[in-house]
Amino acid sequence: EVHPFDGVDPTSTKNHSSGRIDNAWQSEHPEGGHLEKQGSSTSLQHNKKKKADPFPSIYLALEIIVIILFINVVQYDFAGVSFNKQSKSFDVDASAGQAQVNKYYPAFQDVHVMIFVGFGFLMTFLKRYMYGALALSFFLAAFAVQWSTLVYGFVEQIIHVSTHENSTFHTIHMDMTALITGDFAAGAALVSFGAVIGKASPTQIILMVVFEMIFFSFNEIINVELLVVTDAGGSMMVHTFGAYFGIGFARVISPKASFGNPHQAQGYVSDAFSMIGTLFLWMFWPSFNGALADGAVQERVITNTVLAMTGSCMSAFIFSRMLRGTRKFEMEDIQNATLAGGVAVGTAADMIPNPGIAILVGFFGGLLSTIGYVYVSGLLEKAGLHDTCGVNNLHGMPGLLAGTIGAICAGGITTGDERFSMVSTDVMFPALNSTAGCESVSFLPCRTPAQQGGVQFLAIVFTLMWALAGGFVTGLILKKVDPPKKLFQDEYFETPEDYDEMAKVL
Repeated sequence: EVHPFDGVDPTSTKNHSSGRIDNAWQSEHPEGGHLEKQGSSTSLQHNKKKKADPFPSIYLALEIIVIILFINVVQYDFAGVSFNKQSKSFDVDASAGQAQVNKYYPAFQDVHVMIFVGFGFLMTFLKRYMYGALALSFFLAAFAVQWSTLVYGFVEQIIHVSTHENSTFHTIHMDMTALITGDFAAGAALVSFGAVIGKASPTQIILMVVFEMIFFSFNEIINVELLVVTDAGGSMMVHTFGAYFGIGFARVISPKASFGNPHQAQGYVSDAFSMIGTLFLWMFWPSFNGALADGAVQERVITNTVLAMTGSCMSAFIFSRMLRGTRKFEMEDIQNATLAGGVAVGTAADMIPNPGIAILVGFFGGLLSTIGYVYVSGLLEKAGLHDTCGVNNLHGMPGLLAGTIGAICAGGITTGDERFSMVSTDVMFPALNSTAGCESVSFLPCRTPAQQGGVQFLAIVFTLMWALAGGFVTGLILKKVDPPKKLFQDEYFETPEDYDEMAKVL
């Protein structure tokens, strides 16, 4: 049974109630309606009766495993550093190492800020879950960087050895690009977290990451290395995957009490904090899309992303006021749909040949995202799917749009037409039949530009289905593992004595 919203616009996924707790709802849903004061004697007596906390032992064991694996199978692979077997010492080219740092570190820092500041603050819109939004995002992302480095390295080698003759296993290489790809993987995990924020315990969240990084790694390596698709900004591999993995996970673990829960409330201050995340993400998104691009291609990716995000900012404000019917802006739209241009342009950010087209893509991304928050979220909830942050609207649907635009651009390329890139199209698409050695880069035959477009579209479909299936299976595994006792509340943190009163004020 899906419960109606309590005094809330049914077209919104977030409850704008004042902080008053509906007693009728609370008695109907005791698992989601507790409001014990953290410092009360009743709460202390209740805590004494709780069973042993599984969190510390599980994650201490996980971190020990990670450290042991890093010591034994991960090796630094810095530019300009090589081992001289004759002298049994390292030869160091300082200029090469400095060039690598100069090339990647600025973009890495921007991406790092997005992951650890932008995503965390964006999720603080729940006024009774602000600690959890910030702190658990921090914890999740840090673990995802570690775990994804190992899992991605193992999966990549398994697939490479299985598909290439004379290929052998080797140590996992760690350098600046590995740190960037680790942040990308953490981004996918944070997107998934957005679908279940307030409804999953810390134990469930990090175990979700353990499984998700396996599915994530297989998806990216199959698409990028076997199908040889291009996805400059990670709109398919990061945003689409993360959104639909999270949605599949949420479909299984979200309790009935999630729907219409009065604790899922925003506040004036919590919404302002969420806008801090929006602004950080909006500022640094071009670096996310262009971090691993080179030279003039990187310039095009960054420029197209900035222009697309100005487009989504415009459309979010326009259609928030137009579609809501209240003649007022809805902060939910402004916090999220303004960012959709960065997702919508991501796959084709290195192919879009005109600045006006980049703005148009971003504009439609913002429109699609706003439509999602105004209409689609309510429809999904009626169908029994609760998506706390609306990741389908910001990452999912704009990600599918990005993949479609990428397929159209790839399919429309005439070999050698430099309007589509600052480098040869053969470099962008090494599996094209005009490229020497194309038969060695993909397990599929060499292809025409039209066929490349078809393969790009196939990657969208595969990513969507793989992510949904992975999230659903992970949810089935973890549904009964240390579930939360309270929904959308900071039950896992020591909170001030004025926590309840401040939540009402905020």
